[in-house]
Amino acid sequence: MRAVIVVTLCVALTPRTSQAQAQNMPVSFATDYYAPTRTLIVHATNNSGKDIMGYYLVVQKKLSNGSLAPQGSEFMGQYADMLDAWAYVQTSKDPERHERQWESRSEGVFHAGATRDINLTGVDDPSVVVSSAVIFYADGSFEQHDENRFNSMLATRQGNLFGKKETDKIIRDALADPANEHPCTAVIAALAKEVGQSLGDASQDILSNFPQSRREEALRTGIVNTRLIQMEASKKMGSPSEKNLTERERLTLFVERQERQVELITPQCHLEISPTEKMNGGQT
Repeated sequence: MRAVIVVTLCVALTPRTSQAQAQNMPVSFATDYYAPTRTLIVHATNNSGKDIMGYYLVVQKKLSNGSLAPQGSEFMGQYADMLDAWAYVQTSKDPERHERQWESRSEGVFHAGATRDINLTGVDDPSVVVSSAVIFYADGSFEQHDENRFNSMLATRQGNLFGKKETDKIIRDALADPANEHPCTAVIAALAKEVGQSLGDASQDILSNFPQSRREEALRTGIVNTRLIQMEASKKMGSPSEKNLTERERLTLFVERQERQVELITPQCHLEISPTEKMNGGQT
């Protein structure tokens, strides 16, 4: 899914060091450091005027002479992509309720003007500067200050998209037989076969294989969801309007919703940096 921002309530901790960092960027950062737990809390504020759908933050060490560690020697990075969460909310029966649930966890779309806390653990040195290497906006525009990370994030989105499309095709193939009243078994078997083939071909290079891992994750999620549909149908679970739905009907509703999600996220998975944008630092 995906890289997840881990949000921590900090009321029980006493900050040992706090610093604000101003930069001419659409997202500003302030940090609090908690030495006993080696935790750096990054307070990110979206000043861009746009909703943010994904980003990659870079944490650089500040050297004793006040300069930053050279590019490529970053202390750590934080990747987050809220595209799937956004599509889930958009296709839900009650988008406002689901969006509030995401926002209560400081996840989901990073709205314009909002601030969210990002918890980075295992930090031994509070002398750091945080900056944004890549930002994806909800309107399809973006900013990138690191082309390699931009391309990696985009490829990861495409791997996830491909996995969802494969899952939808497998489900549609199983539903194509009107005599099959229990298509979930066939779907699970076909998805498991695809995952097995992926594992057999997997590269030993974890970083270069990350987009493929997202594809596998989408396929595995399809297995989990199909098993859940199978179980709920057998036990007649769900709301009053859902209890009497057959397995076929439930699976059909699921694939129809996921196909709408795929349609929504597809434009955000095919962004490109034009030559002009490269000259301007990747800002659209």
